[in-house]
Amino acid sequence: MKSNKPSGFTVVATLAIVVFLLGLLGTLIINAAKLNQYIKENVQVTVFFQTGLESNRAKELADSIVQLPFVAAGKYISSDDAVFNFKNEIGEDFVEILGENPLPASVELSLISESTKEADLKEIEKDLSKVPDILEVSYPQNVFHQIDKNRKAISFWLVTLSIIMVIVAIVLITNTVRILIYGDRFIIRTQQLIGATERFILKPYRKQALKWTALSFIFGVLMLVSILWILLSWLNYTMDLNMHGIVQHFAESWYQYFLMLFLLLVGGIVVIYIATNLATKKYLHTHTDNLYR
Repeated sequence: MKSNKPSGFTVVATLAIVVFLLGLLGTLIINAAKLNQYIKENVQVTVFFQTGLESNRAKELADSIVQLPFVAAGKYISSDDAVFNFKNEIGEDFVEILGENPLPASVELSLISESTKEADLKEIEKDLSKVPDILEVSYPQNVFHQIDKNRKAISFWLVTLSIIMVIVAIVLITNTVRILIYGDRFIIRTQQLIGATERFILKPYRKQALKWTALSFIFGVLMLVSILWILLSWLNYTMDLNMHGIVQHFAESWYQYFLMLFLLLVGGIVVIYIATNLATKKYLHTHTDNLYR
């Protein structure tokens, strides 16, 4: 078993790199979902009321719309506020030119992310358009369509990449462990010949496998944290990021990162443990003549 210890560095390094890459991929998946949700919840739907609608009725209608279950937040804009905003944008008082205010009151809505699919938005638009005193429901259809399209594409490629990386990791680790155990095949056969049980022979290899997993997990997580810290520090230096907001994001989503690391640890234990068992048992049940091949 001692002869395997120096070579065990190969397994630790391999698995540490796999933990790092899968952790990086997991971080991307978590933040892609958060970014997608943030964009959806911050794209607004504007409900315009009939021109000339009384302020009290418009405010009452806006309050009732904001209370609907698919609305995350809402902001009422009166007809006078609309004129003020428009005047600031174009720098000209068009009311004086026209002699009247043609802009209707409205309410700007932010929807919950679950209600921002294209089909849901069309249904919401259809239902709100039937309400008396509502003139029009407006939202950037192309934006929501592109968000859904990007979400599906990103999800597909991230999942595909994850599966490929897991398969590569399993094959790599299994082959590496098999090569290491191959060097001990004669020791395993000698132990068998003097009457050692299969459990006794497997015990030190299983312990070694758990050591490899623990070390590789620690090194992989340290690599992940270091690279993310360096990357965020560089982005903060070049782009003046809101580091407080980023720290707050990690603090609020700690359970997702904890779950990701826990799954990586369990997955690493399972893969390397099974690989060690299979590789060792192979030489336990191999004919002596085949040990020289």
